[in-house]
Amino acid sequence: AFMSRNILFKEVHDESLESNLRVMNNSNNQQVNLPLINLFPNPSNSILNINLNNLPFIGNIMVYDNFYRIVQCNHSINGTINTLKLIPGQYILKLMKEEGEVIWSKFHVIH
Repeated sequence: AFMSRNILFKEVHDESLESNLRVMNNSNNQQVNLPLINLFPNPSNSILNINLNNLPFIGNIMVYDNFYRIVQCNHSINGTINTLKLIPGQYILKLMKEEGEVIWSKFHVIH
């Protein structure tokens, strides 16, 4: 668990993440920047919309707090997640595509 937490910390806080986004391809572990993710409204007060390549994101979503604890996990079929139950603050979003790609991004919640 300690090693996984350090790996997650490094992936999310890597200085080379100028676009606040990283994609990891599980098949060959190559890092690819993907500039076509859109989270809106950000900050969110009720619903966060997730578009990937101008389409609603369909796949597994995990939301982490600043202590890298999973606070929400679900499967999105319409490209949205409910943020009403989240405490105001910054969160880390992990999107898992069915092709094996993992996309990291950050968003804020306000109420």
